[in-house]
Amino acid sequence: MLVLGVIFVMLLTAAAPHFHPGCLVAEGEGESDPRIPGLPCLPTPPPAPDPAEEPTPPEKGLVQQGPVRLEIFNASELPFSLWLDGPGVHVLNVPSGESRVFVVSRGAYTFEMTLCGASAQGEMRLEKMTTLSLKPCSSEKLVEISIENTTQSTVWVALSGPENLILSVPAGMSKSFTIPRGDYSFSAFLCKEWMAGMFEARSHRVMELSCP
Repeated sequence: MLVLGVIFVMLLTAAAPHFHPGCLVAEGEGESDPRIPGLPCLPTPPPAPDPAEEPTPPEKGLVQQGPVRLEIFNASELPFSLWLDGPGVHVLNVPSGESRVFVVSRGAYTFEMTLCGASAQGEMRLEKMTTLSLKPCSSEKLVEISIENTTQSTVWVALSGPENLILSVPAGMSKSFTIPRGDYSFSAFLCKEWMAGMFEARSHRVMELSCP
């Protein structure tokens, strides 16, 4: 009897295409037919998504491009100038007591600036909106110093004190700078070695740089 029942179910399934594959449920009906023994009905899987409709994930590692805004507030008594060299070359000037908004190319720059009669050089990155606020010169006493470079290559000197400055002096030359008076620690790379020490910025003081 068991064999005959199995054969009967197989013949019934083959002869009735309106039954859902995998269970004995007629198309359009929500429950198994209690008169027909068989497997419980399996849920119909959802249709596979169309690849053309799937959203494309954003690519990783994309670098932002386009210009950025640089705003400069000059509260000093003297004009301010900033020269930028990088993805683009920009010469920015801001009169005393005024502010300016500039649009520059995004990226890394070397710069040279003149503020309160003092010059400084270095590097900066402009990747987003940046604001520079310059304080009055009268808040600090300014003095003129000289840096004498007797080596065979340009020397960059980093000063840390009343102001943080990076100054460059070409090979075999002496260059004058106007900086806030005070005591500074300095470091410089020359003759394949680092040199560090203290420098007292007073009027007409000279820093001599030479190979050990």
